[in-house]
Formats: sequence, C-alpha cells, structure tokens
Amino acid sequence: MISLEQIKELRERKDVLERCLDIAAKRAEVEALSRQTEAPDFWNDPKAAEVFLKKMNGTKSWVTSFDRMAAAVDDLDVLLELEPDSEEVDSEYAKAMKMVAVSKLRRTQAGMAASRPFADKSQEIMNTLLASGSAKENRFIKPHKEVKKICYVLFVGNRGLCGMYNSAVLHFMQDIAENENRECSVVVCGRWGKDVIAKSGLNVIKTFTELSDTPNSVEALELSEYLKQMFLNGEADEVHLVYEHYVSALSQKPTVEQLLPAKPVGDSSDGEKDIIFEPDAA
Repeated sequence: MISLEQIKELRERKDVLERCLDIAAKRAEVEALSRQTEAPDFWNDPKAAEVFLKKMNGTKSWVTSFDRMAAAVDDLDVLLELEPDSEEVDSEYAKAMKMVAVSKLRRTQAGMAASRPFADKSQEIMNTLLASGSAKENRFIKPHKEVKKICYVLFVGNRGLCGMYNSAVLHFMQDIAENENRECSVVVCGRWGKDVIAKSGLNVIKTFTELSDTPNSVEALELSEYLKQMFLNGEADEVHLVYEHYVSALSQKPTVEQLLPAKPVGDSSDGEKDIIFEPDAA
C-alpha cells in the first residue's frame, strides 16, 4: 500500500509539474481554439480545419493527461485527511475510497442534472425539424439508398472495478453483432478492457482512448468528425451508439440508439412549432 509520505510527495510533484508545463495557459488556449471551431464557416475549408484540429488536439492532450494524473493524486490526497491513529490502515483506506467514490458520484449526478434540460430541448428541436420534412435532403438526415454497412460506437469506462457496468454493455454489443446480418464494424470509446474486447470477436476498426471521465465538446469533436466522415464516405450506411443508459446509481440499462442518419427519438407528436435558427444560412 502507498504510504502517506509518498502521497504528499506526489502532490508536491503534481504542483511543480503544473507550473513547469504551464497547464493553465494550455487550458486557456484549448478553450480559445474550441470557440473558433464553433464559427459557422469553420468547415468551409476541410483541410485547414483538419490542420487546426490536429493543433488543438495536440495541446488538449497535454491538458487531458495532466488532468487524469491530477485526479488520481487528488483521490489519494483524501487519505491525508484520514491518517489513522491505529493499525487499521486497510479500514481507513476503504473509508477514504468510499468518500472519493461518493464525491465523484455526486459531481457526475449534478452535471447530468444540469445538462438534461439542454439535451431534452435539443432533441425536441431536432424532432420538430425532422418531422417538418424541410431538411430531408440534408446529407446527415437523408438515408442511404441501401443499408449494407453498420457502424456501432461502443462506449465503455476508462477503468474496471465497477461491477457489471463494462461487461454488461460488452455482452450487449456482442449480442447485437451476432444477430446483425449486415456488414458490421465497431468503434470503441474508452480505455477499459483492451485485451477483453480484442478477444470478443467484434470487428473493432478504431479505438478512442483519450476521452476523459467527464468529456467535453472539444473531446467529442474528434470522434464526431470521424463518424461523420465514415457516413459521408460510404464506409457506414448507419451509425448507432451503444452505451449504458443511467437509471440510478445501482441500475444502468444497455441501450442502442441511431445517430446517423438522424431520426426522431421518443414522442415527436407535440404539434407544429415555430423555431428560429440563429445565425441563419445567410
């Protein structure tokens, strides 16, 4: 077991490393670059956009790697608050890890609750747009003439030790692949189970391992661009997401949902609505 002195030393090294690498400046640079990708004309020049994204992802990798290391040190740092006065080190260690887990769970639940209204409203707007038929010729909405190739995007965790979470969604994906009579490929997101997935029999064509435990729009950009290009180039006629849908802390439901071509999700029979998009195409 790691000692408390070693934890203190790790914390000091983390602070020194943060200053030496100027992580704060790199974080600000990533945020500034990310805002530029939101410009309406960003994708007018695909080659320039690709070069820009490589630059942004290079800087982002420094920040992501540091944040991952810092989170691990911070988790261990909780032990400093629980330095045992007796020989029951294992008990205190378990208590500390429970505190860390509860803290992470509360932060995740708060983040999900905060983002849910935006996600629901976005889906409502998408359902209205799709139901109107005005965007049926959009290349991300118009179905391919023949559906022969299916790409499944499998989301797993970055770590194990979380019960059946990862294995359940992997078995769910295997069942889908076994019952799929069309050409099937899989894109994996997450660092868990590289060897396990390799032996699963799935046709894995790409793995994204740099997604953090709390991914943001910048991290999702690389994945979304890859999937869009697969769909536009005809490498996949449909793209589906496979993930564990959160029900509660003790219950997750393996779920598959179509991403491309876009289609309504849930009940879209809410009547006609007027939606104004800003900025418009002009």
